[in-house]
Amino acid sequence: MFKTPLTEASLKMLSVEMNPAQARSDAWNNLRETADRLESKYRRGMDASELESYVSTQLETLMPYERYWVFPGMDGIARLQQYLGKRDFELLAEEIRTTTRLLSEHGDRACLLADPDRPGGIDEQALRSSKLHYFTVLVVYEMSEEEEEELKRALRSLQKDTEDFTYELLILGNMEDALVAALSNYDIQACFICHDFPLKSEEGPNVFGDFMDEYEREEIERSDMVARGLVLAEWLKYLRPHLNLYLITDESLTDMQEPTHLLFDRVFYGWDNSPDFHMTILAGVRKRYRTPFF
Repeated sequence: MFKTPLTEASLKMLSVEMNPAQARSDAWNNLRETADRLESKYRRGMDASELESYVSTQLETLMPYERYWVFPGMDGIARLQQYLGKRDFELLAEEIRTTTRLLSEHGDRACLLADPDRPGGIDEQALRSSKLHYFTVLVVYEMSEEEEEELKRALRSLQKDTEDFTYELLILGNMEDALVAALSNYDIQACFICHDFPLKSEEGPNVFGDFMDEYEREEIERSDMVARGLVLAEWLKYLRPHLNLYLITDESLTDMQEPTHLLFDRVFYGWDNSPDFHMTILAGVRKRYRTPFF
């Protein structure tokens, strides 16, 4: 539908060679080893200042990647930085070991353990035996922290009586971050996309930097503007064809250049109907779950 610099060949190359998920996994494993060495040296009364500095650097390296996953996320990194700042190396190493193990076993599903506000929050043994299927919902929309928390709380509260699926929101505010998250985090099974948003990430690991620059130049040269939400939806249709895509807009569909029914499963006007969002999310995932390739 849209002519973009992200050709099929280049997208395949990026999805294989520029792998944020693997870079993140390697960074967590390296951090675990360094934190264990730091704890051991400090406990023996040895000089551990070099390792302490290295742990700080590793946490800063991880921070841009954590924005693409719910668990442990940015809050988890901030908590580890607090332990490091207090020089509580025993607690730091213990939490890093636990986090690395939970990531390996559960991925984003481990957020069900970490969030005390979630209805039916469970311990690890219960998580292993739980019949609830977890998935992540990507939201591409610029929001304040207060708006994010309000939306998350509203949708969490609606899940208390759901017996088959549970989910959490991952909220990102630009196209580049959304693409990286969709390519990296396969717990993401549904995506809400607003009509327009910034193009580039200011805090991510710059995976798509060159491509975003090229697309920005194309945008400037175009005689007709295409909403970034529609462009992102087309790219996601190629990258993750089974994702459920939903458009959030306050514009009339008749004003848009392309038929949205080719890109989106449904269109919503604003964020004022949390029960409808919740039921639509579950309906889409349940429909796909009935197929053998889910």
